[in-house]
Amino acid sequence: MSRYSVDPFKRSTTSLSSTDSDTAGGMDVVKKTGLSLARKAKHHHQHPHQQEDPKHSSLALKLFVESPPLVSYGAPEQSTGALFSGQIELTVYDELVEIESFDVTVESVTEFKKPVSSHCKECATKVEELTKFSLIPEGHSSLKLARGKHSFPASYLFAGYLPTTCRTSLCSIIYRLTAIAVPKPSLVPPPSKARSPTSSPTLQPSLRPVPATLSHELHLSRAILPTATNSHLSVRVFPPTALTARITHPTIIYPIGSIPISLTLTKISTLTNPLRAPASSLVPTVPIHLRWRLRKFFWRLEQTVRSTSPPCPKPEHLAKVGGPANGLQHDTVTILSKGEVSTGWKSDFTPDTGTIDWEGEFPLSPAHLPRDPHPHKDTITCTNASPAGLQITHRLILEMIVAEEWATAKRPNHPTPTGAARILRTSVDVKVTERAGLGVSWDEEAPPIYQDVPASPPGRWKQRSRRR
Repeated sequence: MSRYSVDPFKRSTTSLSSTDSDTAGGMDVVKKTGLSLARKAKHHHQHPHQQEDPKHSSLALKLFVESPPLVSYGAPEQSTGALFSGQIELTVYDELVEIESFDVTVESVTEFKKPVSSHCKECATKVEELTKFSLIPEGHSSLKLARGKHSFPASYLFAGYLPTTCRTSLCSIIYRLTAIAVPKPSLVPPPSKARSPTSSPTLQPSLRPVPATLSHELHLSRAILPTATNSHLSVRVFPPTALTARITHPTIIYPIGSIPISLTLTKISTLTNPLRAPASSLVPTVPIHLRWRLRKFFWRLEQTVRSTSPPCPKPEHLAKVGGPANGLQHDTVTILSKGEVSTGWKSDFTPDTGTIDWEGEFPLSPAHLPRDPHPHKDTITCTNASPAGLQITHRLILEMIVAEEWATAKRPNHPTPTGAARILRTSVDVKVTERAGLGVSWDEEAPPIYQDVPASPPGRWKQRSRRR
């Protein structure tokens, strides 16, 4: 019987026999390859903010965030913004490095999924520089650093009117912090063989500096603090009938939770003119009650995303929309949660004062919670408005089905349907925001005063005196 040496990484349809040593050797290769890949992946995840490899650069940058999550408390017109602070660590691997520029930039990046021109990067992405500052001290043209780690503080105050970070199927807004440290090129004289008395030092190609870069995304959110009068009363009249709906709902809702609702229908029962019998008839007059009975109602929470894609300065793209002040507008409506209610209300058919009362909660569906950072469909997003052309609004819609019936005053519990029915539709605007929790705005964080500092424990010299 002939024996074959088989490559363990190749598949074959032929039945081959191999020795045990060949199989063991192949398994060892597989194990070593898997271990090396696992070590590389582990090493990659240990340094999420390190952007440069020390083998190819003499510098490396890391970011350590010291501030709490960026949350703008309050409405955009009232919020004082969110404060970001952190430490940028610069690691030097050479003995001495002279840095000629060390700049930090905070910018807002707006990406349009349906731009004016799908092949133009300027139409698809708009970058706005919020701030830019240098970490080199004023009055110095460069900065000399020895081998080791050096920390530089960096902070920025996000204005309260800035839109929050969001990702939708039409547009996305993110904030990005970028740091670039450029070392100064070192002049090295040419070799002695080719050097002449009049030659000047030149820069060797192998010693060209590699700048260290750092890019980190900053997540900005908003939390509108609820007030004591968070509930709002909306009144809706449905002509030609006299039906009136009074809906008490919160003005602020959260992505996780439920929506408490109180619904009241008034003027559901009226007393009509009595049936007049002929004068010769002995049948007495009978008053008639006309009333509306609630059969069921539906509710849903809709999210409307409206995006306006502006053109870039190119003439052919400006001609598509008719000028720089115009843009392509796109709308998308997503039903975040919906439900049906067929029982649970109380009906009072007293003429002129009867009401239908219902009180409960509308649960939000967890299927629309944001899980994928780049969703193909819209998930529940906080109410947002951006001057770059993005607007996100939310509406709570109720559709009530009522049927008309009549009954006599003597037998009010035996109604007769008239065959008429109506669908009463109303909607209210709500705002979706993150929960504030126990957080406070940065300007309300007061440092401790002298009276708040507790009494310190006795000193060491007091303890010694007591022992003596």
